[in-house]
Amino acid sequence: MGKKNIIMHKPTIKRKFYRSERFRIPQAVEKQIGLWVDRIGSAADIGKPQDGKLRILGLYAAVYVCSGEGFFDSESSGIIRVKAGDTILLFPEEAQIYYPESKWETKWIVWSGKEADTLTELGYLSPSRPVAAGNFEAVENAFYALKRIIDKEDLTSVYERKKILTEMIFSLHKSSSAGNERNNDNQSTIRKAINKILRKNGMNVSIRQLAGEAGFSETHFRRIFSSFSGRPPKEYILSVKINQAKKCLSEGRTIKETADFLGFKDVFYFMRSFKKTAGIPPGIFIRQCKLQRIDTKILSGIISH
Repeated sequence: MGKKNIIMHKPTIKRKFYRSERFRIPQAVEKQIGLWVDRIGSAADIGKPQDGKLRILGLYAAVYVCSGEGFFDSESSGIIRVKAGDTILLFPEEAQIYYPESKWETKWIVWSGKEADTLTELGYLSPSRPVAAGNFEAVENAFYALKRIIDKEDLTSVYERKKILTEMIFSLHKSSSAGNERNNDNQSTIRKAINKILRKNGMNVSIRQLAGEAGFSETHFRRIFSSFSGRPPKEYILSVKINQAKKCLSEGRTIKETADFLGFKDVFYFMRSFKKTAGIPPGIFIRQCKLQRIDTKILSGIISH
């Protein structure tokens, strides 16, 4: 079995912390609709910060661990081990710190608004459940969807960002709630399988192989995997590959090059799978990435002058 989450009781001594002062001033319309994105980003970090201070972010955030493993630590939860595939949830007045055991890569989305407060008060997200396991798509999909429109200020984009956030929050709610009810041994086993799928970007892994390594029949493996992740393993593996495809396409690879790299023998099957999973054809995704790069260059030029 893989390592289980390690939870340690918080110390009784008062811990040092600092308050983050970075935030974006929302538009008036964003305040009116009550939920807005402050920023998104990605990072590759090594080791624990030297000062070891807890931080009060002042906003909400979802930090998805793309690769590696490490720890989340807050005054209310104590230390929790987190792994690739987990999402760390941060809350406005919760002092916390998260860091890799050695190194890791993360993607994150930061948001705020009175509706965010309401959703938390109703229990859709809670500081008592700061880690959502196994639902990598919630943040990954939201990240790429927001990346297309993060700098746009028209009414459609403002509302679309709210819609993306709401769907992500609901998906994380289901993961974090269900995670408290699952059998620990099964959870550890499936987390190990998910880590392998993510590590290999969905390539060269089969359900038969994963079931055998877990010591389960394929039927039982499919059942507990679906219960843990919210979707069948075949669909999960395909989703991981399509997310890797997004990265390849956004970096300039052609559709055929991407299909070949990810092991799709039929480029047309790849295109159908991409559209079904991502919601748009790969050609349109490529055009959106190009437009995003052009918008970024224009904005950089304006700022520099």
